[in-house]
Amino acid sequence: HDLAFTPEYDPDDSVDFEVAGAQHALEFCRQECFQKVGVTEHQARVIHEMIANHTSMQRIPQLPSPEMHLVSLGAGVDVAGFYAEDVHPYTIKSIVR
Repeated sequence: HDLAFTPEYDPDDSVDFEVAGAQHALEFCRQECFQKVGVTEHQARVIHEMIANHTSMQRIPQLPSPEMHLVSLGAGVDVAGFYAEDVHPYTIKSIVR
Protein backbone atom coordinates (compact mmCIF):
# COMPACT_ATOMS: atom_id res chain seq x y z
CA HIS A 1 0.00 0.00 0.00
CA ASP A 2 2.91 2.38 0.47
CA LEU A 3 3.52 2.35 -3.28
CA ALA A 4 1.21 5.33 -3.51
CA PHE A 5 3.78 7.44 -1.69
CA THR A 6 5.96 7.25 -4.80
CA PRO A 7 5.53 9.47 -7.88
CA GLU A 8 5.55 6.42 -10.14
CA TYR A 9 2.28 5.14 -8.68
CA ASP A 10 0.55 8.43 -7.88
CA PRO A 11 2.31 10.97 -10.07
CA ASP A 12 0.05 13.94 -9.36
CA ASP A 13 -0.71 13.11 -5.71
CA SER A 14 -4.41 13.43 -6.51
CA VAL A 15 -5.69 10.42 -4.58
CA ASP A 16 -5.30 9.46 -0.92
CA PHE A 17 -2.38 7.08 -0.62
CA GLU A 18 -4.58 4.37 0.89
CA VAL A 19 -6.96 4.40 -2.07
CA ALA A 20 -4.20 4.60 -4.68
CA GLY A 21 -2.30 1.77 -2.98
CA ALA A 22 -5.46 -0.32 -2.76
CA GLN A 23 -6.15 0.13 -6.45
CA HIS A 24 -2.62 -0.94 -7.36
CA ALA A 25 -2.91 -3.97 -5.07
CA LEU A 26 -6.19 -4.94 -6.73
CA GLU A 27 -4.65 -4.69 -10.19
CA PHE A 28 -1.59 -6.65 -9.02
CA CYS A 29 -3.82 -9.41 -7.66
CA ARG A 30 -5.74 -9.55 -10.92
CA GLN A 31 -2.64 -9.58 -13.12
CA GLU A 32 -0.24 -11.65 -11.05
CA CYS A 33 -2.06 -13.66 -8.42
CA PHE A 34 -5.22 -15.11 -9.98
CA GLN A 35 -3.43 -17.70 -12.07
CA LYS A 36 -0.17 -18.07 -10.14
CA VAL A 37 -1.45 -18.54 -6.59
CA GLY A 38 -5.19 -18.89 -6.98
CA VAL A 39 -6.36 -15.61 -5.48
CA THR A 40 -10.05 -15.16 -6.23
CA GLU A 41 -11.81 -11.93 -7.20
CA HIS A 42 -13.46 -11.92 -3.77
CA GLN A 43 -10.08 -12.22 -2.04
CA ALA A 44 -8.65 -9.47 -4.23
CA ARG A 45 -11.57 -7.22 -3.24
CA VAL A 46 -10.99 -7.98 0.47
CA ILE A 47 -7.32 -7.01 0.01
CA HIS A 48 -8.42 -3.81 -1.73
CA GLU A 49 -10.83 -2.90 1.07
CA MET A 50 -8.30 -3.65 3.79
CA ILE A 51 -5.68 -1.39 2.23
CA ALA A 52 -8.12 1.37 1.34
CA ASN A 53 -9.50 1.48 4.89
CA HIS A 54 -6.51 0.52 7.02
CA THR A 55 -6.04 3.99 8.50
CA SER A 56 -9.71 4.53 9.27
CA MET A 57 -10.63 1.13 10.66
CA GLN A 58 -10.46 2.33 14.25
CA ARG A 59 -13.50 4.49 13.43
CA ILE A 60 -15.54 1.71 11.78
CA PRO A 61 -17.88 0.40 14.52
CA GLN A 62 -18.30 -3.14 13.18
CA LEU A 63 -15.55 -4.36 10.91
CA PRO A 64 -17.10 -6.36 8.06
CA SER A 65 -14.68 -9.28 8.10
CA PRO A 66 -12.10 -11.06 10.26
CA GLU A 67 -9.42 -9.98 7.77
CA MET A 68 -10.28 -6.32 8.22
CA HIS A 69 -10.25 -6.74 12.00
CA LEU A 70 -6.76 -8.29 11.78
CA VAL A 71 -5.49 -5.48 9.55
CA SER A 72 -6.97 -2.93 11.94
CA LEU A 73 -5.05 -4.45 14.83
CA GLY A 74 -1.86 -4.69 12.76
CA ALA A 75 -2.13 -1.08 11.61
CA GLY A 76 -2.69 0.00 15.19
CA VAL A 77 0.48 -1.74 16.31
CA ASP A 78 2.47 -0.55 13.29
CA VAL A 79 1.43 3.09 13.22
CA ALA A 80 0.52 3.97 16.78
CA GLY A 81 2.01 1.20 18.88
CA PHE A 82 -1.37 0.02 20.18
CA TYR A 83 -0.94 -3.32 21.98
CA ALA A 84 2.74 -3.44 21.03
CA GLU A 85 3.52 -4.88 24.45
CA ASP A 86 1.47 -7.96 23.46
CA VAL A 87 3.75 -8.76 20.51
CA HIS A 88 6.48 -11.20 21.47
CA PRO A 89 9.98 -9.66 21.21
CA TYR A 90 11.13 -12.48 18.92
CA THR A 91 8.34 -11.62 16.49
CA ILE A 92 9.35 -7.97 16.42
CA LYS A 93 13.00 -8.87 15.96
CA SER A 94 12.25 -11.20 13.05
CA ILE A 95 10.12 -8.57 11.32
CA VAL A 96 12.57 -5.70 11.74
CA ARG A 97 15.61 -7.59 10.42
